[in-house]
This record gives sequence, C-alpha cells and structure tokens, in this order.
Amino acid sequence: MFRTHVILMLLFIVVLISHVVDAHAFQEHQLFDYTTLESESIQERHKVEEALSRARSAPTTKEIYLIRFNVDLLDSLNDRVDKSSGEERMSFETKETPVYFYTPSEERIEFDQIYITRETSSDYFVHGSHTQGLLADVFAEFYLSVFSGLVLGNIDVGSESYFVSSFGESLHGLRLLDKSKFKNEGPHHCVDCGE
Repeated sequence: MFRTHVILMLLFIVVLISHVVDAHAFQEHQLFDYTTLESESIQERHKVEEALSRARSAPTTKEIYLIRFNVDLLDSLNDRVDKSSGEERMSFETKETPVYFYTPSEERIEFDQIYITRETSSDYFVHGSHTQGLLADVFAEFYLSVFSGLVLGNIDVGSESYFVSSFGESLHGLRLLDKSKFKNEGPHHCVDCGE
C-alpha cells in the first residue's frame, strides 16, 4: 500500500514537472506577449501613454494592443546566420520548435519557415511564414525590422493586418488596421502608421 502511494506520488511529480518544462519551452519561442501599462514599471510612462494615444486616434486604427517582444528569440534567430561564411541571408525551418504568437482572440499562430537578412548583429530583417502558405488553416506571415531591440513591421493573419511600432521602454504597439480606411494602396502603404 505504501509503495503504491509512493509510486503514484512520483508519477504525479514527473507529470507536473513535464508540464512546467513544456510551458517554459513554449514561452521561449513566443514572438511577443501582451502587456498593460499598469503591469509595467517604466520610467517615462507619459511618453508611452502619448504614443498609445496617437496610435489610437489614427484613422486606420481599429484597435491597439501594448506588447513586449521576445528580443532574445529574435536575436537567437539572427544568430543562426552563418557568420563564418560571410552570408547575409538565411532561411531555415523551425518545425520542431515553431515561432508563434497569440492573436488578440487567443488563436495560436505558428511560423515554421523563417528568413533572416542580416545587416549587423543588432540590425536585421525577419520574415516568418507557414511552409504550407495559402494551404494553411489560417494564412499568416510577418515582416519585422529589428534595430537594436526596437521592432517595426507588419503582421498578417487571415484577413487581418497589424502594424508594429516602438513605443519606447522596450514596449511596442500592435495596431489592428481598419482596411476600409485605406485608399487603393492597401494596408502595406499605411500613411499614418509611422510615429
């Protein structure tokens, strides 16, 4: 009887530890996470509030979210570019450990094909997509420019387009764009997206 209890307890501990390890592994490959001003300890809160207010009042903004990028993940992707070969571009698959993020509606979007164009060790361009492309359940891709930890770019998920811009203090805005407010150029020609 005692032996059965010990075995069950050990089994429970192993299962519990495996879930903690899995959760940590998922967080390592998460592109960004949502945050709030209230949960952040930032030096110049008024500057971030002003940037949020400007983005919120832009005519092409449908919704705005405050996010924090996983810069360590982005830098690790950039570090995969073979420095010794002198190559400045590289593509690779991340099927075993896909890069992912959650949409505001909590849908997990995975990218298993990554393309890097390297300018310097801290300045680079990252493009992520599904290898299945248009055949994927939800078509999604991102184009991000990273400059010393500041991120600027576009994320497309299905019919929704987002614009990413830096708000300072390592915080970024993720703007859901209102495509009906664009002229004929489309969301990638956003006039009011820049800060």
